Amino acid sequence: MSIFRSCVCKFMVRWAFAAIFLLAVAMPAWPQTTSKFDSLKRILATPRNTTEKAEVYLGLAEEIRDVNIWMMPAFIDSAFIFSSAVKYKKGIARAHFLYGVERWLNGYYADAESRYHQSIVLYTTLKDSAMLAKNFSYLGLCFHYHTFYDSALYYHQKALEINETLGEKSKMAHNVDNIALVHHQLANFPELIKYSTKALQIRNTIPGFTSRTNFYNFGGEIFRDRALQEALAYHRKVLAEERKKKNGDLGSSLNNIGSVYYNYEKYDSAVYYLQAGAKEILKSGTMNQYAGHLHELGEALRERGNYLDSERVFLEAMAIWDSIGTRHSISIVRGNLARLYFLMEEYPEGLTYLNQSLAMVEGMAYNPFCIKLWSLKARYLMKLDREEEAMTLANRSLLEAKKSHVVVSILNSLELLSEFYSTIRNHEKAMFYMKEHSALKDQLFNGESLLQIAQLQVQYDTEKKNKEIELLNAQNAAQKAKLFQRELMVGVVSIAVLLFGFAYYKRQKYVRKLGSQKDFIDQQRIELALKNQEKDVLLGEIHHRVKNNLQVISSLLKLQSRQLTDEKAQNAVLEGRDRVKAMALIHQCLYQHDRFSSIQIDNYIKKLIDGLISSHGYSDNEIQLAYKLQELHLSVDTSLPIGLIINELVSNSFKHAFKKGRKNLLSIQFEKKGRKLLLVVKDNGIGIPDADLHPNKVKSFGIGLIRSLVEELGGNVEFIRTNGTTVKVSILKYSLHYVKKSSQPSALEQS
Repeated sequence: MSIFRSCVCKFMVRWAFAAIFLLAVAMPAWPQTTSKFDSLKRILATPRNTTEKAEVYLGLAEEIRDVNIWMMPAFIDSAFIFSSAVKYKKGIARAHFLYGVERWLNGYYADAESRYHQSIVLYTTLKDSAMLAKNFSYLGLCFHYHTFYDSALYYHQKALEINETLGEKSKMAHNVDNIALVHHQLANFPELIKYSTKALQIRNTIPGFTSRTNFYNFGGEIFRDRALQEALAYHRKVLAEERKKKNGDLGSSLNNIGSVYYNYEKYDSAVYYLQAGAKEILKSGTMNQYAGHLHELGEALRERGNYLDSERVFLEAMAIWDSIGTRHSISIVRGNLARLYFLMEEYPEGLTYLNQSLAMVEGMAYNPFCIKLWSLKARYLMKLDREEEAMTLANRSLLEAKKSHVVVSILNSLELLSEFYSTIRNHEKAMFYMKEHSALKDQLFNGESLLQIAQLQVQYDTEKKNKEIELLNAQNAAQKAKLFQRELMVGVVSIAVLLFGFAYYKRQKYVRKLGSQKDFIDQQRIELALKNQEKDVLLGEIHHRVKNNLQVISSLLKLQSRQLTDEKAQNAVLEGRDRVKAMALIHQCLYQHDRFSSIQIDNYIKKLIDGLISSHGYSDNEIQLAYKLQELHLSVDTSLPIGLIINELVSNSFKHAFKKGRKNLLSIQFEKKGRKLLLVVKDNGIGIPDADLHPNKVKSFGIGLIRSLVEELGGNVEFIRTNGTTVKVSILKYSLHYVKKSSQPSALEQS
């Protein structure tokens, strides 16, 4: 009963806080209705004919959409009744469309699809192409969320064809985005390349920054770092333009920059910009927009580790959406709260929100989000020792993910099952699902790399073509000015004009020659940069694959060790596994930091020690670590033997020097002293045996390996047995890289 009371009290306090915030801070800043809504209501008080009343009610339904969805059906019903009374087809068609929007926002996709079809029939008879395209586009989104991807592609394509006929370039680009998103969901990379590049080509013909920004918002999720950098550059330009306007949309611009940083996993910068954006939206935006900004901020705070702040922000967003009635958004924020409470280890409360979200989403039949929630619930059940239910739910999520062909969901489900089977010590099945996961992830990585390279090439070709057109236009304009000047001066002083024209011609010829040389140099520089980018992508892929293969070998060695009965053989296999993991960590550091020629050795050493502590079964409070590490960037050829040396020395401390239940001290020093590198590893254990102190008497494979690696690095090693063991390694043959430090993300004023 005490646990129940605690949960109830906690729940009431959190909701009270959200309600106080809503009433005291947020609500006064939001107009309950828009000025247009109020003017439409005043029109109803004046005498109007039936058709005009129908139009007013339709306008009211559209205006109330972002304020209170619960009120939409009442206004649409009135519009439908008045339109039907006078057989006003346009009003009936628009009413069906708005019914579809309301049903779609609330997650009733089948109802929405039915309404859009009825609207399409009427708009076909009215020959209203613009509204037909709009209906087709919304219908495609419905089928996308309903996971009927063939139908979604069909209707997005129909919308695109109509907008091409109408010449609506912005809408065309939006339709192409929707088609590309479906192919992205299905991991169909050839089609994704085709439509994503087509979207950029369309937007390159539209003036202004915003059109390209929209592309890079979408592209940032597909093309990763390179497109995210482009997205950030365009968003900053949009922000600068919005600041110049009297009533600029600063909130959305700031929020977009925050979203890019979130995708880039730069959570400090993401929180900064999302908070600034939310403040701006609070001044002039709708409740629905503000709640959406809060929700994104809550996700960024959660990823940064600010769990209590994230909880507060999620609860505020949920309170707003509960009042508006956006069912789809309500289900998502409850699901994110459940994920947050899982991280906070508040399982009963989190499970309550998770079940509420599932009840809504299962009714909407939005499979990808359903699968995500089932996987999360399986983790909850495993934590609550309900293993059989957890396993059933995990298998269900994998089955549904494969049925829907949603690659991300399949990856998450495979990883979950591998983790569960490992927990219950069924290592054969754990390895099976881990291999499936690795194979699918490699396939996805290859597809994304291909997409990235193709996109960079198309972007370069498009921009190069645009620059050539601009150059030709500038040359034509200059030529016309020259002819006009010549004709004007001919009648005054013909000789002077001829002399001036000749001099001007010579000068222009020289300028054009310099310009063409500069263009050639710029073109060569850009082509070289593109080749370097392609090389980086391929190098990253190689290191990624090597790391994966080494991890598979490590896992196989672990499984093999469990089959051995001889303790010495088992220990030898596990030692080999640690050496493989030390090498895999090198390749992981390389591809994660986009720097393929060097390793930041201080970060690598810390990660290596953390892995060894876990591998040897020690907890953090049983080992006291002392680091004295200099930030150095070493080549792979230098880093690999150093990593293996540290692996052997520290593993020896864990196996032979330390004991459970005592204060174990481990000190690691690595720095550049004059012309040599100095590595010192010290422990307070029982001390190294006498045999290992003499090179000719060494029987240990590990000590022999250390001496061999030190010799390879042109150094020497010294073993000292005083108050434990101290090992000093001097290295003379090494390759040091100097890396320029990148600056922190600029502040708001510098954007």
